[in-house]
Amino acid sequence: MFTKGDIESMVRSAKNGDKNAVENLCSGFKGFIINSARKIYIRGYEMEDLIQEGYKAIIMAVHSYDTDRNTFTGYAVNAIRNNFYCIMRNNLSKPYSASLNSINSQGDELMNTLFSDENIEEYFESLETKSVLKEAVASLSDKEKDIIYWYYAAEKSIKQYCVFRKMPYRTASYRKKKAVEKLRKFMEKKGEI
Repeated sequence: MFTKGDIESMVRSAKNGDKNAVENLCSGFKGFIINSARKIYIRGYEMEDLIQEGYKAIIMAVHSYDTDRNTFTGYAVNAIRNNFYCIMRNNLSKPYSASLNSINSQGDELMNTLFSDENIEEYFESLETKSVLKEAVASLSDKEKDIIYWYYAAEKSIKQYCVFRKMPYRTASYRKKKAVEKLRKFMEKKGEI
């Protein structure tokens, strides 16, 4: 982290051709540049391209900055933002750029005019069911979670579970049955079954 005096000193050195000062300034603003780049999307630009555009803005800011002002940090932040906004504005006028939320001449959002074989409602219902199931599993005891994971997630047999846990088959079978009943009741209570 550089102090305001360090930054102003580096700017003066960079204006005099010191490449190390330019690199130090760029690395000093790297976090801000990455943060800003993450917040935008420009078609045809990848994250690394946006970061390079941010560095380019810093270099241009160094050359146009008046060193008598002692406010380079604010000047550089505005230069980075303005550079990103300029790139976005230039790309908005191209016909291939459109938001899925933009409204067409009939008053419909572009998102609503897309065709798909995928049933969004079923997808979200399945997500909700998974969420409830996760909640149901969380309500089980550790031993019940263990056998449910063993049998359903790891897809191993009760017999293997008995050998691994060194317990009678009847005990493991009862534990599994009890856990499944608890899950079923929980899901019924939540209206998922």
